[in-house]
Amino acid sequence: MSKADPGIWHDQRRMLPPLTVGLMIGGFYVTAAGSLIATLSRDLRVSPASLAFLGSAFGVGMLVSGLAAPFFLRYGPVWNLRFAPLLAAIGTLLTLWSPNAAVAITGVTLACFGATLVTSAVAGTFTGVEGGKYLALVNGVSSAVSILTTILIALVERLFPGFGRFAVLFAFIAIIPTFILAWRLPAVPFATFIKPLKAVEESPAEVTRKAPKSLLAWQIVRLILVAGVEFAMYAWAVTRLQQVGLDLAAASAFATAFAVGMALGRIFGARFTALRPAWYVFLALGALGTALTAYSPLTWSVTGGLVLAGLGVSCLYPIGASEFSGLPGVKAHNAAGVISILSGTGALVTPLLLGILLNAIGLQMSFAVLLVFYAALLVIPRPRG
Repeated sequence: MSKADPGIWHDQRRMLPPLTVGLMIGGFYVTAAGSLIATLSRDLRVSPASLAFLGSAFGVGMLVSGLAAPFFLRYGPVWNLRFAPLLAAIGTLLTLWSPNAAVAITGVTLACFGATLVTSAVAGTFTGVEGGKYLALVNGVSSAVSILTTILIALVERLFPGFGRFAVLFAFIAIIPTFILAWRLPAVPFATFIKPLKAVEESPAEVTRKAPKSLLAWQIVRLILVAGVEFAMYAWAVTRLQQVGLDLAAASAFATAFAVGMALGRIFGARFTALRPAWYVFLALGALGTALTAYSPLTWSVTGGLVLAGLGVSCLYPIGASEFSGLPGVKAHNAAGVISILSGTGALVTPLLLGILLNAIGLQMSFAVLLVFYAALLVIPRPRG
């Protein structure tokens, strides 16, 4: 295959460097929400609840990129990689400049949409046995960046009090090389890329057996709830730590505990995800960690709760997504987009719901919603494997 061939994206090894660097944008913004809610609410002199949508911004991006995936990815991921850093750059600069909550929300949402364009590109590129190892690698790098994000925000806030939001400029460490690498990759002309999507004809040999509608519906609910508990923790961990007495810089640093738990769970727990009982073990860890985070009055136990919650949540998504993709009648080429839409729905609604409840019943009581989610995930029927 020629290096100038637009079909070069089928070479998964060739696509590994640009997609790895690109997904670092996602790693940065997936954990930034909690620190940004705390930082911007102080800078803009508004309540954290008024910025609750920031916790859902990544979910909005997942939802939109999932809906757009059949169109954007039909000629491969290169145009996604070209648009992503542009959107992320504009969003980052708007966030930095934001004089009010509306501009801040717009900026973070644009940046998150850019990040999730890379996420959908990764899912559409790394497929099959070969793609599995690359997928683990790029997600591992993204998880490492997500750990660094809150540390960087805390460090900037500590060294330059009142200027924590300037830490978003670190996103350009990933944005600039992604832009350069994307434009060095061959792609179909833009005029071809924007042509209307043609209907895909189904193969007459395609399997027509479908999963029962009730089982399919339950798996949809399951994916929404899993994304909901993950992104709610990302969004509100910093605020919860401030409630137990930490200042903004320290709370941002300690909130990294959830991302650390997520990373450890993905590294060491992945080998157990094929075991059916693993789902219930991860649920138990997640629920216990969430309860500790919400109801313990001590900094060390809240932090430990965040680690446990991260360990628990880490493998719920891979298990749920793989079981959904394996349902009879779910087409492999559409599964990534559908899963992104469902996950985006949970990531959009749940942090926003906790933000609404924050003013009504307080953050601690709002976390009870997540415990209800865990209880539902325990009883929702699973496909037989």
